[in-house]
Amino acid sequence: MRLAADYATAESLPNGWTSRAAGGAFAFADPSGAAHDDHPLRGFYDGAMFLARGGFAELQRLAAARPPGAEERRAMASYFGILPSEDPYVREVAELALSCPLPEGWAEEVAPSGEPLYTCAPPGAPRMPRP
Repeated sequence: MRLAADYATAESLPNGWTSRAAGGAFAFADPSGAAHDDHPLRGFYDGAMFLARGGFAELQRLAAARPPGAEERRAMASYFGILPSEDPYVREVAELALSCPLPEGWAEEVAPSGEPLYTCAPPGAPRMPRP
């Protein structure tokens, strides 16, 4: 419940954003005044709830079952902008992201080079790196 309470505070918003209660829900406005239905940091709060509900332990279990290779870790860290010199706990974010379940409709295959190849149906267009 602490996350839900934090989500509703003005302090949880980026600079210049505002919120107001509207019929039991919240409405948000960016610095230009444009209205938004979702909190601008919703992804962060979704991730925090996932972790609070045992997601961190599940990701660690998945990473241990299929440890990502060095190149996968490097590519994901680069995608997130995580430098090799950063704290190990920050670098772990990239490794755990590789253990997350794929989004609905995505499948992992192996390219002829041996690298993971991700496809999405219905378009089925091959895509690298991991979504």
